[in-house]
Amino acid sequence: MYCSKCGKQIEDGSRFCPECGAQFGAATHATPQPGNSAQGTRDQVKAADLVYPKNPPVSPKMAWLCVFWPGIPHLIHGQTAKGIVLMVVSSVSLIFFPITIAIIIASTIDAFKVGNVLRSGKPVGKWAWFPS
Repeated sequence: MYCSKCGKQIEDGSRFCPECGAQFGAATHATPQPGNSAQGTRDQVKAADLVYPKNPPVSPKMAWLCVFWPGIPHLIHGQTAKGIVLMVVSSVSLIFFPITIAIIIASTIDAFKVGNVLRSGKPVGKWAWFPS
């Protein structure tokens, strides 16, 4: 059987999940759906690795905000750690301007692609780069 909170396979009859510590009875077990790990409900997959679409969805066109400071659209989409890393790296790279331009271009394209995937209703990984 599988934990209904984190999706880890556990022994039948267990009262606690060894992965997340969730306590449950026989009626609260969920079986993950086969196939892509992004399928199913949030209770059936490990939500810590995915960013889910917002309701209403955020427009992928807000990727232009990377021109001001790369990483801002990623923060808005929910890729917080990735956005912070982009913001720090772009700030440090101001010393060498061509690297800053490359970071701005790459992060703009990435933010647009992440926005398109989220707008289609599919989750995306927290560290996914250029998803399709």
